[in-house]
Amino acid sequence: MTTKSKLCGVSLLFLSTIGLLCSIQLTRIHYLTHTDPAYEAVCAVSDKINCETVALSSYSILWGIPISVWGLLSYLALFLLVAVPTLRKKLFGEKPPLGLMFFSALGFSFFSAYLAFISITRIASICLFCNALYVVNLLFLILSILCLRQFRINPLKALFQDIRSFFSRPLAASLTLILALLVVLVILVFYPTYWSEESKIPPETTPVVQTGFTPEGHPWIGARNPIISIMEYTDYECPFCRKSHRMTRQLVERHPTKIRLVHRHFPLDQACNPSITRPFHQRACELSRFAFCAGEQKKFWKANDAIFFALDYVRAKDIVLSDLISELRLDLKKMKACMHSSRANEEIQTDLQAGHALNIRGTPTYFIGGKSFIGTVPQEAIENYLANLD
Repeated sequence: MTTKSKLCGVSLLFLSTIGLLCSIQLTRIHYLTHTDPAYEAVCAVSDKINCETVALSSYSILWGIPISVWGLLSYLALFLLVAVPTLRKKLFGEKPPLGLMFFSALGFSFFSAYLAFISITRIASICLFCNALYVVNLLFLILSILCLRQFRINPLKALFQDIRSFFSRPLAASLTLILALLVVLVILVFYPTYWSEESKIPPETTPVVQTGFTPEGHPWIGARNPIISIMEYTDYECPFCRKSHRMTRQLVERHPTKIRLVHRHFPLDQACNPSITRPFHQRACELSRFAFCAGEQKKFWKANDAIFFALDYVRAKDIVLSDLISELRLDLKKMKACMHSSRANEEIQTDLQAGHALNIRGTPTYFIGGKSFIGTVPQEAIENYLANLD
């Protein structure tokens, strides 16, 4: 083997290893983001750079399986072909399958470009680990081209040679194809569907906690006579808000007679928030009006949960509020009249003014007994406080 051939092999091994590690991490992030409300990914940097937002998107699923899992299988196959020369020789002979690698890299690169486009234009958030894979795929393509040039062979000719070489070993080819098919079938059948993307609204459930409105008219859920009252300032397009809200709701559901959660609107949208001077969450004001008007029909928390449940559709602008009105069995005429009324805007402005007076700089922000907490509610502190009272 020449020095250049060794260099190609080492480079391919390095890229496949990086791709495999990134795919494993993305699969872990996807699982934990959907199953653990307390999980905070290292790549959740901001609203625009957030792998959790991408993981929560419906675009993270392909053929019923997370895209990261398909990537993991692809990079694992590449890694084995490069790292185990004996396996490669049994499948393709002495020459490396450069044609197969080139067209695989070409496909990966085109798919990376598509995902990058979706991430920017539809999800409106960037995943750092995904971007790392895009770079790996591009380098994989460049390296495949350089390796083809080294052997002075046309890509199509190399691909036909690889296919002919593969099927010239019928036993090895049959076993490989059967094994690959079995792996795919097992994943398609048995991979746990821990995400919920079948509907744009949450499934109907029986309320386990009480709801109502404060004397000032703010919706609350939890204890009628609370020991602890949590004030939540939130934005319906904020992925951090969705996650923290789930955590806080779970806390309330564990202590339905002791903790109350009070909702306050704080949309980061220049359409109604004067402190926002550029386009940011461009549906947040509209969604706050929707939730407020649903509250006038005694369905605030159902609307609130439906919006947060459908956050990926909301941010991609794929959800139509009339669909939610129908699914939540709201009065269409009353909702339209309310959403264009002054009282909906006045309610949001009241919350915004209160939030600005409290010096809120981002969402979600929580207040407990006059003390503010940005991002999440310190659950351990609350549990300790409740334990001390008992």
